[in-house]
Amino acid sequence: MTSDDLSKQVGRQIGDTILAGFVDYIASFRKISRRAQRHFTQREWTEHDADSRQRLALHRSCVVQAVDRVRPLLDGVADRRGTWRTARNHYKRRIADRSDLTLAETFFNSVTRRTFTTIGVDNDVELRWFGATTVPRGEGRAELFATASRVRDTSAMVRQILESYEFEAPWADLEGDARRVAARMDTFLIEEWDSLEADGVDMLRPIFYRNKAA
Repeated sequence: MTSDDLSKQVGRQIGDTILAGFVDYIASFRKISRRAQRHFTQREWTEHDADSRQRLALHRSCVVQAVDRVRPLLDGVADRRGTWRTARNHYKRRIADRSDLTLAETFFNSVTRRTFTTIGVDNDVELRWFGATTVPRGEGRAELFATASRVRDTSAMVRQILESYEFEAPWADLEGDARRVAARMDTFLIEEWDSLEADGVDMLRPIFYRNKAA
């Protein structure tokens, strides 16, 4: 095997290793996030805070693990930067159809900077979406948003929105909450648009939990 063949082989292996690290990171992040609803509905605030700290530290720990796995591979080739460019191109092709492509790019660059101890930006080895080789696809709108239509009045629409999000705990005052939110929305519409006409509201599908709020 020539040195060039070895460089390409190792480059592909590095790309696969970094992608495996990213997949593990996403899986672990989602596992922690899935516990957030239970912590919220059961008022497990201590556990919620612990998970928040773990989630914040997760990216760094997964990046460090990936660096530890690719460094021995990179040390076995003469052209380290050329091999890394092969890894970058291989990684880019493998993530091109992922909906979390931007996160995958960030993960690769984090591993790159730790491996090469980069200060600032190094376009020679980092992943940047310019050029015509690969164009990242956008995330499908239906994956992120749901639209609530205003058929009768604002209060009915707000109730539809609140009921669409499933919690393990019941609403304390669903009707009252819907009326209060609707009143704020109607006030805004009158003040800003001088009208109560509104087709509907786009809502993010994921529920975000922060401290004791959702």
